[in-house]
Amino acid sequence: MSMSTTLVEQHFTTLSPTAHQVITDEMAQTVACAVVHSQLDYCNSLYVGMSDTNFAKLQWVQNSLARIVTSARKHDHITPVLNRLHWLPVRQRVMYKTAMLTYKSLNIDQPEHLSVLISNYTPSHQLQSSDHQLLS
Repeated sequence: MSMSTTLVEQHFTTLSPTAHQVITDEMAQTVACAVVHSQLDYCNSLYVGMSDTNFAKLQWVQNSLARIVTSARKHDHITPVLNRLHWLPVRQRVMYKTAMLTYKSLNIDQPEHLSVLISNYTPSHQLQSSDHQLLS
């Protein structure tokens, strides 16, 4: 966990206040998404069930990045900043990415290496939940 956080923090130097004066907000957001969110998204399905402490560390990284990109002050509320950037908080981002990957694996058979690992649950006898699409 600390390795991922450290890698992301190293990329903050590319978006320092000096650099922010040279590039537009849109360019800064593009760089932030490309560099930092790729690190946050790396193996994010492993983050499902992660401790609140570790999620807080990743959320701190995302919040810091959002402040750099938008030139928001340290004590400004972060939720409106994240909303303006159209960024989900880290925990919701992990759940969304995992749900999308599961949906694509079940319905589109992509990626193929995951599609063969996921199957629908079929109960041995009729249950009230039989009409739900559960995974085994």
